[in-house]
Amino acid sequence: MNDQKKTSQQPTKLLMDIGHSDWQCGTQVEPISDDRQPLNIVADVRIDSVSNQSIAAAPVIESLSLRMDNSIIEVRGSTSAKMGNVEAFSMGTWKGIAEVKSDGTFSNPNVPADYLLTGDSIKVRVTNSDTTSYPVVATDYFVHPRSIWILPTKTKAADQTYYQWWIQWADYQPTGYMLPAGETASIWLDGNDEEVWALVGIQGIAKKSDRTSQTENMRETRLKIGENILPIDPLGGVIHIRNNGNSGCRVILDSKIRPIPYYVLMQTPPLDFRRMLEKSDRLSEVQLVGDRVVISAYADTYEIFAHADVGEIVRSHEEVLRIEAQAAGLDGSTELHTRSNMWIHAVESTSSFYPHASTGYIGLPHSKDVNSEYMNALLGGLAHKLWVTLHEYGHHFQNRANSNTVFAENSVNIYALAVGRVHENNYADEFPKRWPPLRAWLSKPAAEKNYMESPDTQAIFEQLRKGFGENYLPRWDRYVRENPSPNNDLINFTASLSRVANANLAVFFAEWGVIKTNDQTWNALHALNLPSPPEGLTNQIPYT
Repeated sequence: MNDQKKTSQQPTKLLMDIGHSDWQCGTQVEPISDDRQPLNIVADVRIDSVSNQSIAAAPVIESLSLRMDNSIIEVRGSTSAKMGNVEAFSMGTWKGIAEVKSDGTFSNPNVPADYLLTGDSIKVRVTNSDTTSYPVVATDYFVHPRSIWILPTKTKAADQTYYQWWIQWADYQPTGYMLPAGETASIWLDGNDEEVWALVGIQGIAKKSDRTSQTENMRETRLKIGENILPIDPLGGVIHIRNNGNSGCRVILDSKIRPIPYYVLMQTPPLDFRRMLEKSDRLSEVQLVGDRVVISAYADTYEIFAHADVGEIVRSHEEVLRIEAQAAGLDGSTELHTRSNMWIHAVESTSSFYPHASTGYIGLPHSKDVNSEYMNALLGGLAHKLWVTLHEYGHHFQNRANSNTVFAENSVNIYALAVGRVHENNYADEFPKRWPPLRAWLSKPAAEKNYMESPDTQAIFEQLRKGFGENYLPRWDRYVRENPSPNNDLINFTASLSRVANANLAVFFAEWGVIKTNDQTWNALHALNLPSPPEGLTNQIPYT
């Protein structure tokens, strides 16, 4: 289970906890061979070891969809081949249904019913000369294919080091399919197999039957070229794929792996997603996918809260990430300052715990109360307007300097407040009320003040933003990435801020009760020999 710790810088209902999950590794399995396994499937061309002649590799089915409307059965798909025959498997034999066009597509708008594999699925292969593709199954109205191209990413640890993140992002991506509990299934892998894994489960999600408890950690299986048999999983769960290799790869999921309601922004027609929901069990997992965000919940919860268009739900989350990335100085000016291609998963988490951020995900506690802030943030299209989402996503943009233990629950709001300056949220009127008591507190003698006792601990960053300009804090993030340090102690924290400001901020931090005159940090800042800052920093009014 995740480590759980309460914090006290936000109102009680918004306590933010940071936990880091332990991961369970699965078992590497060997591919099996039987009469379903095609030859020559691992490259576009291979060299025969005897004749040393190149021979054409088998085609690969890249997409496949099935539509059934009363008596009309329509199949569409695409393949790597530019010619060949398309066959459907039914009642023990393969039957031709289409020819591959020169652009690699194929279709049949009126497939006979007795060509189906089951009442709502079809199994298809492509034959080309003497080679045959690995078969792919499509299910009626679940439009996302079982044949999936997986781009490579760094490992989550390498990404963390590169960007100097405090919390790791997720290096696995969704498929839209789930492995039923107590069953095994196969995944066929083509292309890169240097570091490819199948992961079963959704990290941090609540249990289906008991939303007061969290599910177990994801179970992992290393994949190799060819067919891989997943171990029987007593729990079952949604399948994700991790590719930490150097090139893309393709996975094909067999018919035992079942589709879930799955929406991909700008790809899935909303009406098709609605049909998926109608065809699924009320306890089915639901996943909504954007550019760098995956939203996971259960169908019964989705139906209560998802009043917005499904695309608006995803765009709401993406808007938070977009603005917070800008606030972190990820402006695309260099590779180091370009957004990571990792993921953050937002999940319906256990109702018995607080909202939290952890490795690769944010958890928003389950509720069936239609007024639930957390579920409306997750599924109501309000992620960009509710503080809880702004705050929890912000933890994934903190770096190793500004996540100093003293400041971890305050510096996170650098990113949350950046969203708040664009979109009004439910704390927009609350934060400005803190200025009068803070101003009175700041007027006390420095020796009498302790930072953590101030009426508004996050306002220290607001005063720096106001004093040094809107680009100051993003420049701080860029500085930290360009000058990584193994330390996130107070000296590194205050010194990095001073260097970016080109000003000695010792007096400012002393006025905030962060340091004391002539202590170790005070002396370290004076040793930088930087000029004095502009006067009146502690008079800057935050949230304006």
